[in-house]
Amino acid sequence: MAALPGQVAHAQARSTAFASILQGVDATSVRDRAALARLPVTRKHELLERQKQARVQNASNVFGGFSTMGFGAAMPRVFASPGPIYEPEGVSKDYWRMARAIFAAGFRPGELIHNCFSYHFVPAGSMMETGAHALGCTVFPGGTGQTEQQVQAMAELRPAGYIGTPSFLKIILEKAADMGVALPSLKKAMMGGEAFPPSLRDWFTGHGVNVEAADWVGIGNDCGVAAGLTRAMADAGGEIGYVGDAITDPLTGITTALHGWRAYRSGKAQRLAFSMSAIGAQALAEEQAFDRDRLDSELRGWSAAMGQPFPTVTRRPMLAPVRTLGADTHDWLPC
Repeated sequence: MAALPGQVAHAQARSTAFASILQGVDATSVRDRAALARLPVTRKHELLERQKQARVQNASNVFGGFSTMGFGAAMPRVFASPGPIYEPEGVSKDYWRMARAIFAAGFRPGELIHNCFSYHFVPAGSMMETGAHALGCTVFPGGTGQTEQQVQAMAELRPAGYIGTPSFLKIILEKAADMGVALPSLKKAMMGGEAFPPSLRDWFTGHGVNVEAADWVGIGNDCGVAAGLTRAMADAGGEIGYVGDAITDPLTGITTALHGWRAYRSGKAQRLAFSMSAIGAQALAEEQAFDRDRLDSELRGWSAAMGQPFPTVTRRPMLAPVRTLGADTHDWLPC
């Protein structure tokens, strides 16, 4: 907040557009979020109209008075977003301020990022690349198109993750499957630029990288993906569906209690580690080995029931009152 008054004053003094928009604003008074919220907002359509009008009046004023720098060393690139709206790029580190967003998406310094946002006309590719550089990452400028080459580069360079539109990542993963190429290094993605509907989100969830990538767009379904249950249901029923972590939560508790009891009875000290994904994978493997056809039949039924209300369950009569909390402890774990 301390830098805010100086930034507002700089915009008023150096930008003819903001000198007009912020006319009458006392820059020294803009010192907190409340004052910032009272500043007028320039909508995208207003920015476009200002640029158009400015070019009519002066052909060299391509940015409509919003840019405080001109062509030359201080402005290495100019982009055109749909409209067109012309946008300058400066030389300051992380000019588009994307490093924090990339960090929030899970990327870390020293990683390779496969950037598939466009590098042509629009600023998206450069926005992500400069942010990744500021974070300390290396970038492969994949851009758009050339799907087979994208798959080859991913397979051989093994990037930590993908940045780009969700639809193009789906195309790449489908092409990789057609080519029989595994992409085991892809464990995270930062996507934008278009709609990301639940159906596509679920597709990524079910088609994680080699199934074990629980860091994909899991939203409460990462255990199902990591355990292979989501893929098993897709293979059996032909549809990607939401499995949910709760399916293995009770099973994990039962398994943990059983192993803990065995360790107690053996009298040996042990370090026990349990995860829902590991327990789910173990149970799935046992069921597949016991009766694969029966399991697939149940999974197909499960897949077909997606989105349907739960059937009414008849309430069972109470056989006996519940004992006092903890009353069974002495029976099971005598001290």
